[in-house]
Amino acid sequence: MLYFRILEALSAPGSRKPVTVRATAQIPEHMAVEVSSFELGLEPEAVSSVRNHAHPLDEGKPRLLDRWLDVVVAASGSSFALLATIAIVLLWAIMGVRYGGSEDWQVVISDVQAVFCYVFDSLLMRQQLNSYESSFRLAASFQSRAVGTRRMLRQLKSQEVADHIPAGDIAIQHNSMWSTRIPRDGLITRAILFTGRFLSHVVTLTMFWVCIFIWLGFGCYCDWSVRWQLYINSATSALMMICFAMIACIRELNRARTNAHLLHISQLDEALEFQLRQMTGDTDPNAEITIYPCKVNRLHRAISYYADLVGTLVGIVLLMTIVVVWVAIGPSLHFSSSWWLIIGTYAGLIGMHDGFVLHNLQSQLNQHRELAMAEAWPDDVDNLAVIGLTAVRSRAATNTKVSIARWLSCRLSYICAHEYAVILGIILIVGLVVAATALKWSVTGQLLCNIPPSIIETFIMMALITSQSLDEATQREHFEQLEIARETLKQWVARVGVVRIEENDKAPNVKIETCTSPAHTETSGLVAEDQVA
Repeated sequence: MLYFRILEALSAPGSRKPVTVRATAQIPEHMAVEVSSFELGLEPEAVSSVRNHAHPLDEGKPRLLDRWLDVVVAASGSSFALLATIAIVLLWAIMGVRYGGSEDWQVVISDVQAVFCYVFDSLLMRQQLNSYESSFRLAASFQSRAVGTRRMLRQLKSQEVADHIPAGDIAIQHNSMWSTRIPRDGLITRAILFTGRFLSHVVTLTMFWVCIFIWLGFGCYCDWSVRWQLYINSATSALMMICFAMIACIRELNRARTNAHLLHISQLDEALEFQLRQMTGDTDPNAEITIYPCKVNRLHRAISYYADLVGTLVGIVLLMTIVVVWVAIGPSLHFSSSWWLIIGTYAGLIGMHDGFVLHNLQSQLNQHRELAMAEAWPDDVDNLAVIGLTAVRSRAATNTKVSIARWLSCRLSYICAHEYAVILGIILIVGLVVAATALKWSVTGQLLCNIPPSIIETFIMMALITSQSLDEATQREHFEQLEIARETLKQWVARVGVVRIEENDKAPNVKIETCTSPAHTETSGLVAEDQVA
C-alpha cells in the first residue's frame, strides 16, 4: 500500500485532473425558504444562504504555504516589481561609467540575472498553472448554469405569453465590455503594455539578431577576448531581466482584466438565472458538470511533469538549496571569478531550458483552456435556439483580416513553443557542457555556457510576450461572444416579463407580486427603459 502511495505521489506532477463544478443556484429568498434541504442536497441552515456561495474566482487553496506563494507570484507581476527591476538595471548601467573597465562589474549583472531569472521561471510557471485551473473551474460553472437556463427557458417558452414576443423584436445594442464595463487603464499600465508590444514586435526581434551579428563581426577586432564575450553577456542579461519582469507584469495585468470580464459574465449568468427562477418558480439545483483534461502525448506529459516540479513547492525548495550550496562553496574557491560564474553557468543552462518549457507550457495550457471555454458557446447557441434566435458572433470573431506582422508572430510563437524546440534545447545544453569540459571549465568555457543560452533565452522571452498578447486577443473574442449571448437572453426574458405585466394589467383583480434581489439590482434589471418600448 505504501509503495502505491509513493508511486502515485511521484507520478502526480504534470497530471491534469478533471474539474467538477455545480454552479450555485440563484434562488430568490421568498422561494428559497420553500425549498426543502432534501431537494437541494444542503443542510437546512444552508438553504437560505445558497446564493452567497463563493464565486469560482474566489476559491482559495487549502494549504497556507500555497496561498503565500500565490501572493509572491502576484507581487512579482506588479508594476512596482517591474519598475524596480528597470531601476536596478539602470543603476548598474550608471555604475558602469566608473566601473566599466572591471570584469567583475560585468560578471555581477550576469550572476544577478541568472538567479533573478531562475526565480522568475518558477513564479511564471506557477502563474500559468494558476490561470489554467481558474479558467477550467469557470468553464465548468458556465456549462452547469447553461443546463438549468435551457430548462427554464423551455418552461417560459411553453407559456402563452412568450408567443407575444417575435424573435425579430430582440435586437441587442451591444456595447463591448472591454471599453464600457472595465475601468480604463492608467498611464503606467498603458506605458507597460506599449513597451511590451514594442519589445515583442517582429521588427524588434529582427533588430535583436542584427545586433547579435554586429557583435560577432567585432569579434576579430577584439581578438575574441573575454571582455568582448562579457559585453554581449552583460547586455543580454540586462535585457532578459527586463523581459522576465515585463512578462510577469503583463500576465498579472491580463489576469486582473480577465477576472473582471469573467466576473461580469458570471454576474450576467446569475442575474439571468435569478430572473428565470423568479418567473418560472423553478427551484431545481444546477447540474454538476465535469470537464476532463485534454489527452497529451508522452513528450507533452514529460514537459508538464518538469514544469510542475519547477512551479510548485518542490521547485522552490530545489532553487533555495542550489543557492545555499553555491554560497557555501564560496570560501573554498576564495570567491574567485570562477566561483561567480558557477551560478551563472548553471542558471544560464537551466534557464534556457526553462524558457523553452515555459513557452511550450503556455501554448499547451492556453489551447486546453480555449477548448474548455469554447464549449460554453454551443450551450449559448442552444439556449438562443430555444427562444427562436440565432447566435450572433462578435465583431472581433468575424474579423478575418490578419496583418503580416501578426502572422509572422503566430508562426514564431508556434516554432518556439513546439515540443521539438524543447528537445533541441536539451541537445544544445549537452553540447555546451561537452565543449566547456573540453576547455576544462575555464573562464572561456563557462562563458560559452553563459552567452549562447543567454542570447537564446532572451529571444525566447521576447517572443513569449508576443504569444501572451495573441492569447489575450483570442480571449477577448470569447468573452465578447459570451456577453452578447447573455445580454440577448436577458433582454428576451425581460420582454417576457413586461408582456406578462401588461397582460395582468388587463385583469385588475389579479395581484402581481414581484421580488427583486439587492445583490442583482445592478446586473439583473428587467430591461433598460429605452429597450422596453
